[in-house]
Amino acid sequence: MADEGCEEPAGNEGEHDSCPVPNTHRRLEQAHRIWHQAMAAYFDPDGFQTNLNSVIEALRNVTFMLQSEKTQLPGFDDWYKPWQERLKGDSLVRWLADARTTVVHRSDLETYSFAKATVHHNIAYVTTTIKVPPFLPTVALGPFLAERLPRALKKNKKDLVLSIERQWCVEDLPDNELLDVLAHGYGALSQLVRDAHLHVGRSYETVDVSGRVHSTPDGRSPCMITTRESRTVRLKLEDGRQLIPHVESVVLDRGSVDDDVGKRYGIDFKKLKKAESPSFVELAESMLELAKRMLVKDKYLRRTMFLRGPTGLSLMGIEARDRAEKYAITRAVADQVRAEQVDAIIDIGEAWTSSLAEMQAGRMPEDARDRGEIIWVTVVDRSGAHRRYQTPFRRTFWGAIKLGETTVAEGPPPAYLTPILEAWKEP
Repeated sequence: MADEGCEEPAGNEGEHDSCPVPNTHRRLEQAHRIWHQAMAAYFDPDGFQTNLNSVIEALRNVTFMLQSEKTQLPGFDDWYKPWQERLKGDSLVRWLADARTTVVHRSDLETYSFAKATVHHNIAYVTTTIKVPPFLPTVALGPFLAERLPRALKKNKKDLVLSIERQWCVEDLPDNELLDVLAHGYGALSQLVRDAHLHVGRSYETVDVSGRVHSTPDGRSPCMITTRESRTVRLKLEDGRQLIPHVESVVLDRGSVDDDVGKRYGIDFKKLKKAESPSFVELAESMLELAKRMLVKDKYLRRTMFLRGPTGLSLMGIEARDRAEKYAITRAVADQVRAEQVDAIIDIGEAWTSSLAEMQAGRMPEDARDRGEIIWVTVVDRSGAHRRYQTPFRRTFWGAIKLGETTVAEGPPPAYLTPILEAWKEP
């Protein structure tokens, strides 16, 4: 979870030794914490309702407290009036203000739950939305929905995934998920509090627990954007097994990379240190060289993704037992792309290859009679620019790795990246 922090602007050390609106700031932080409590209680109707009411009240208290601290902001009335008009003009913020009156003076909000179910691999085959009892476990919906699929999908379940996303809504906002509405309200108020800091010459940043600074266009913390995956259960359609994507995120510590990985594989990481340079391809080529040396030395290559966002590079280690889990993982990564404002990725791994004849015979590469192996490095960015490196290799009788010549291809990104490309297309 992220926390908000005041920071002394450069060149003004000592000029402002305290937050200009500390109580307002604390109310905003409290709303953020309670929002996460509501997220944790998403499948507990009573717990969710309790925290929902608390978040709504906490958000409304931000503006109440700001007005009580207005003496700390010179020219408050002239500064605040445009903000009042802006907040009144925001339909979701206005709804939250009205909802606060309801939960404090009248009764709980009338909420309901529905599920959006999608059958997919890289792309979605069919999507349906149904209203469901709030207390019904999401996993229990799997068999119910699987039985109601079109006949063609029932006959070809192998490798397909059933993703079920639960949502809480209210009758007033049928097209909006409630946690997202609350996060939107938080974001609007976060921008207000940020502007209050700037009004008196103070900076305002959102800092997560690892110390990374974040800035999102709508003011909300990145941890309040990653709700879709948290609300989603994924099942393998063939046998109903729940798929829990194993994606391990690590903040890239370049010093550690130089000291440990560089020494082990004999790599010069000068190119790696250009991670913020415009040439993402340079970094990909450095990673290709690293992948080759790792495979030769370790005899295997774990699939790894590098994600480039506003704060630099992060690394994700990925493991999947079968094709269905690979599809589930790609959608989990797409959710991370949304949350971290990732603008480019490098995907590295090893894969089986086969001839067209084997594919036409219905045999996947891992089952093909003429299967081969490659190292692949895929680079793609938000614009859709794509480059793919492939290096064939073989294993000798004694287990040594013999590398072939690397080929480079450009053009449309591969189909497996569709969920990530769709995430980039979203406003």
